[in-house]
Order: sequence, then structure tokens, then C-alpha cells
Amino acid sequence: MFAALRGQIDTRRRKGFRTGQFLLPGSASNVLLHQLAESLAGRVRYIGMPPLLLPELGSEQLNRLWSRGGFPDSFTASSDRASLAWREDFLRTCLERDIPALGPRIPATTLRRFWTMLALARPGCSMPQPSQRASACLARRSGATWICWWI
Repeated sequence: MFAALRGQIDTRRRKGFRTGQFLLPGSASNVLLHQLAESLAGRVRYIGMPPLLLPELGSEQLNRLWSRGGFPDSFTASSDRASLAWREDFLRTCLERDIPALGPRIPATTLRRFWTMLALARPGCSMPQPSQRASACLARRSGATWICWWI
């Protein structure tokens, strides 16, 4: 696909078309680009897409934005339950596919516990009981060393 894309970009450039010819959305695009034998150097531009923001939604949407997040599919879901299901699927994809594709070989359950601990450690969040803190502890053996993050 990318060899054909490179050819199309070059052909269109010779005809005077310089930018904005093709759009490859999604986080998978970066992974695909790293697997290429073809270099698209000078032919690719990365554009960061922020989530939905309060100024564009209006202050009356603050509670909904806070509870559902700024991803359009989560924010516009038909119900809070559907929004939660979308976010769970998103996290699962990140933990099981996207992060391992970047190199780290951390079990998805361990990484999810770590992310949960980070979320619980934020200011204003009520901390779990000691038994929950202990169960949230991450232990990983590296040689004879045990690393444990405590809330």
C-alpha cells in the first residue's frame, strides 16, 4: 500500500499538488509507518488530534465531558453504559495491542493495575482501604529484585 501511496504522492507533486492529498487516521498509522521498507520522509506530516474540549462543547457539557471523556464516540454514546463500554474497549486495545507493539512486554493486567493506581493517586480521589492498596500492589521479579509500587 505504501509503495503505491508514495508513487501517487510523487506523481501528484509533479502536477503541482503539494499537501493534503491523503489522510491516514488512527494510532495504527504510526505503527505501520515504522514497519515500512519504503521511506515516506518528506512526504508525511503528523497532525495531533486533541480530544473534545470544553470551549468547543460549552460549559453546560462540563459534567458529561468529565464523566465520559473527550473521545467523540465515548462522549456521544447513547448512554453512560455505552460510553463506559467504549472506554473499556479502548483501554483494552491500548493495553493488549498498542503498548506491546511499541516494545514493552508488560502483562496487560499488570499495566492496568498500574494505570488504576495512578488514577487513584490523583488529588481529590478517595484512597482505597489498606486491603485494596495491597491488592493493587504491582510485583514484578527482575532477577532477584522485586519492585513493588504502593499507593
